[in-house]
Amino acid sequence: MSFFEFLYRNGIWISMLLLPFGILLLVSFIKNVIRLRAENEIVSVPLLEQQEIELPESGRVVLCIEGPLFSRRFAGVDFRLNTGDGTPVKGRTTWFHAKSSGFTRMRMEMRIFELPMPGRYTLRLVGSGGPRPQDHEHRIVFMRPHLAQMVVAILGIILSSWICIGSLVLFLLRVLSQEAAH
Repeated sequence: MSFFEFLYRNGIWISMLLLPFGILLLVSFIKNVIRLRAENEIVSVPLLEQQEIELPESGRVVLCIEGPLFSRRFAGVDFRLNTGDGTPVKGRTTWFHAKSSGFTRMRMEMRIFELPMPGRYTLRLVGSGGPRPQDHEHRIVFMRPHLAQMVVAILGIILSSWICIGSLVLFLLRVLSQEAAH
């Protein structure tokens, strides 16, 4: 008996074991994605052309923009970060602008900065075109880097979805083939 014959012959029992396992994994990975986003947020500030920001830790931070879906408010805007004494903080544009979105809001990674120390920093938006009426709907968020963890969680969501769908298909194949045989 080949593997596929065994799988088909015992499909009902195998699918009854795999479906709860797949659902458990799926829920776990989805919770992990939500937790990662919340845990790694350092500070969220309103959209202003220039403002003082207190960043409580040193090291690598990711500057993200947040706003309504399909907003073009940040198009052409460059972000400059200086220490309290005016020294520019080294930063670079992200290679991959990772995005996360819900039904009405979107967050996208824009720049990565290397903070030399915790403390007060000045954030300037160059090319923002001044205040606009909808600025209150937009935010600038500083986060700890977590892209690799998010990729692993998303791959887990895909794998656990395959397990759920595969077990449902296997179950339906066996049930329908038994009904057709009678």
